Amino acid sequence: MNFSDALICLKAGAALRRGVWFYDALTLRLDTLARPVIIRLRNEGGESAPWVATSEDLLAEDWELPWNLASLADPSGRKQASAK
Repeated sequence: MNFSDALICLKAGAALRRGVWFYDALTLRLDTLARPVIIRLRNEGGESAPWVATSEDLLAEDWELPWNLASLADPSGRKQASAK
């Protein structure tokens, strides 16, 4: 999908990734707890940082939903307590 469609998905709460990203665990999420609201990149170790799009990212047509739903996390990057 293109970045316009990806942004709609982010706003709806989905995690996203680029098809060209080497690690499947790299995902973007919208952090609505931050002020101002930011997009965060979460790495394979579970750490997250603010993400800044490049021109290549904005023009890419390879945005996708992550296949591994276990890689989805709290958009703030904080570890969630497991539900009992």
